[in-house]
Amino acid sequence: MTSASKHIDYDEIVARSPVGIAQLDVTGRHVLVNDRYCEIFGRTRTDVLGRELHDFILTADLDGARSTKKNSPIYESIRHGTPTHVTEESFLRQDGTSFPAACWIRPVVVDGKVRGSICTIIPLTEKRGDEQQGLHHRELSHRVKNMFAIAQAIVGQTLRSISAPREVVHTINQRLAALSNANTVLMRAQSGNASIIDVAEAAIAAHRSGAGRIQISGPDIVLGSKAALAITLALHELCTNATKYGALSVDAGTVLIEWTVVDGATEKSFRMYWKEQDGPPVSPPIHKGFGSRLIVDNVGSDLRGRGELIFDSRGVRWTLEAPFAALTE
Repeated sequence: MTSASKHIDYDEIVARSPVGIAQLDVTGRHVLVNDRYCEIFGRTRTDVLGRELHDFILTADLDGARSTKKNSPIYESIRHGTPTHVTEESFLRQDGTSFPAACWIRPVVVDGKVRGSICTIIPLTEKRGDEQQGLHHRELSHRVKNMFAIAQAIVGQTLRSISAPREVVHTINQRLAALSNANTVLMRAQSGNASIIDVAEAAIAAHRSGAGRIQISGPDIVLGSKAALAITLALHELCTNATKYGALSVDAGTVLIEWTVVDGATEKSFRMYWKEQDGPPVSPPIHKGFGSRLIVDNVGSDLRGRGELIFDSRGVRWTLEAPFAALTE
């Protein structure tokens, strides 16, 4: 018996898989599909190939309008080459009926560039099972929130017992609250990932003191939990410092938070900027505290990149640069 005959051909494995599997190009069009995928949709292979996955998505907004590719988490994953798991999406069969299914999207990366995605679909045939899964998710979210609340209580009691300054207790509790808010965003997504816009909005929410004081700008990117937590802590510290000493400590001061994705020779990179203006004069601190280490060292290390904090005459400037791939880890 030859070595080759000991193994089932890879194409045969895909063809016989009990779940629906499809290869999509970078626009979301079907390139290859297995028999189970066609069976799930009640469509022929000829009808599926070349068409966009979004043609088969039914999900509607509250007003009854179909969702667009722009706000679809599945297409966010396809566009940015980031893995995602949508716990429930509504799809259309050939006969016009709809069905709920779980969907996984995984990018196909060749020579450092996204060439397409692999889509896996499993129908959710038992509504009762779906409801039970949702109940477990809500219970887990509630327990995690309780853990943060308990942690805050323990920290507060411990520090007060050793006569720690009230400001220290407040600072630590605020950092725990920021992490709790980030966790809420991640749990709400149910996929372990979260929109960078949602993460940024949650991080700065407690520091918004007026319309337009803090502006955010950048493409919507899907973040993994590690990146979401790291960016949350960095933005929280920057907001706290700006409220105490920087642009947010005066009425005319403003902050711009913006980010971009840059194509490189071998891989894409992510850059995020914090820019304060119209605030009081700033100067570097004499000692580098824990907050500064969070803003520069920790976030850079967590995302395999680097952070830089500059005390410019126009206001504090902060830059984060990291491999785009690190955002989904």
